[in-house]
Amino acid sequence: MINLMNKQQLDKIFSTEYENIYLYANNCIKFNKLNYDPSDIVTESYLYVLNLIQNINEDTQVISYSKTFIKNQCKWNNGKYRRDNRICNIDIDLFKNLFYEESNLIDNLDSNINIDYASILEKIFSCLTSYEKRLYNIYFILKLNKGREIAEYLDISISGSYKVIKECKVLEVKIKSLIKKNIL
Repeated sequence: MINLMNKQQLDKIFSTEYENIYLYANNCIKFNKLNYDPSDIVTESYLYVLNLIQNINEDTQVISYSKTFIKNQCKWNNGKYRRDNRICNIDIDLFKNLFYEESNLIDNLDSNINIDYASILEKIFSCLTSYEKRLYNIYFILKLNKGREIAEYLDISISGSYKVIKECKVLEVKIKSLIKKNIL
């Protein structure tokens, strides 16, 4: 009978091989002339391999799957990682709601001013890291705002999910301050 891998073994392999995978990701990013943080794409590769864990029975398969994922995400123009990092996927209506939640902004603006939300949104999201964009997606787009929901979605502990929620609330404050900076 084949001995399948579990999450603890996967974590151990990733922690021991992290530097090797990181360097590979960095080289792929440079080769494809992308502007990504290698640690973010390594994290994405970990999540990918974690989903395949029921099919893995050797340590070398973990590294192979991870590197293949990284290479494909850097190479493919419509890869999930590239799509998740494009500005056009951001929900402009959600951004408008965040904008209008700021009552001070509404009071200070003339109602006749035509606001180009798309260009403001592009400026704001260019200031965010890919991790912050992922938090934005989780908290605002997917509307996951409870500890248990986030824990299940990210496959982390509930205490870890509360940290993510706290980071999302900090991100909301950051976005609102960027809105003020770009509008007023």
